[in-house]
Amino acid sequence: MQRFQAADVDVDSLSDTIVCVKEKFQGVDVSSLLIPVLQKVWDKHGNIMQGHVVNSDSLLTWALESLAKIIVILQRGSGMSLNDSQAKYLYSTLLDLRPLRFKLDWLVPFVEKALALHKNKEKLEAIIELEATKSKLVVEMREVKERLCEVEERLDEQRKLVPESLLVSAPLDVKDLLG
Repeated sequence: MQRFQAADVDVDSLSDTIVCVKEKFQGVDVSSLLIPVLQKVWDKHGNIMQGHVVNSDSLLTWALESLAKIIVILQRGSGMSLNDSQAKYLYSTLLDLRPLRFKLDWLVPFVEKALALHKNKEKLEAIIELEATKSKLVVEMREVKERLCEVEERLDEQRKLVPESLLVSAPLDVKDLLG
């Protein structure tokens, strides 16, 4: 059977009601598509179910599959790329998983950061846009300063070509010429 990477899993199509191939993972039936994700969690964080308070096999299946879906959503992008539905799923699912006493202390900061980014997405996008505008204006300002320096240099050169007495003297009064 082919194993999939997290990027290959379409979280939106993995609804709780979908019928898919189940395999045993740590003695629990879970979607075969999510086993590679869960295996990576176990490899990195150990048995996160140790000490859990769940008696129902179906609740354990839901918990492990939901955890894997959270990981897939987080791996797909930053909080800036979350849609409202994904943000709600992350928040509510983590809230639902906590009382089961799974060891998820490593996951909480990632979910919280993604949710904070999502919540402040518009503000962050405005900051990014303003920073881009500022960068363009800085470049334009530098170009204007360079042009100003060029004009000042040409002005200085032209002033050197004209006698100083003509630059500071009063304008010629034509009335005195004829009068």
